[in-house]
Amino acid sequence: DSLWQWGMAIGSTINTALAGNNVWGTRLIVPPTKYRQGENAWVYSPCFDLTDLERPMIELSIWRNAQNHVDGAVIQYHDNVTNDWKVLGEQGKGINWYQDGFVVSGPGNQTSTPIGWTDNTDGWENARYRLDNIGNDLRNRTNVRFRIAFASSLSTLVGVNDGFAFDSVKIGNRTRNVLTEHFSGIGYPGVEAIEDQLYHTIYNNLYGRDVSLIQYHTNHY
Repeated sequence: DSLWQWGMAIGSTINTALAGNNVWGTRLIVPPTKYRQGENAWVYSPCFDLTDLERPMIELSIWRNAQNHVDGAVIQYHDNVTNDWKVLGEQGKGINWYQDGFVVSGPGNQTSTPIGWTDNTDGWENARYRLDNIGNDLRNRTNVRFRIAFASSLSTLVGVNDGFAFDSVKIGNRTRNVLTEHFSGIGYPGVEAIEDQLYHTIYNNLYGRDVSLIQYHTNHY
């Protein structure tokens, strides 16, 4: 009696029968296709060696159909030092990453401020997040393991939503860069401190590999 199932989704909202592709989904393969109250389960990944990736990121397709702010999903990675599971990423960062800063059901056994994917999407959504953030720097790890967790509240509405599905998981190098244009004038008060902060922000160990700086020097500010 598993929450997570692998196969062709046949939910009323999350449905891949027309496309004919298999996915991981929450009770979406065998009827009834609605998740229940008090669900809490994970799909584990194999271990990944990230040592050859200079700018690592994770990308996956997700389909959300959950009670907003109440039920949802999250992706976590195993911390070998503390021997626990940590949430990957933050709300409002990445591309199509977590929308909610407080998901009541606390997917992945989150406690203090549970975040995650919730609410609804009109079909598949491409979600991306870098794997070399402050606090989540997974570079040079040889055995990184992920899991995707879904949870529902004990008081969630029954028989309404399909839940969550994901497919097409990819781990590799980022290819995009950010162009930063900065204008500097020799007469501007405190410009030296501003420029020092700019260089510190751009040319640091994590983010300097993604940014190209063009700086314009003028004699008028």
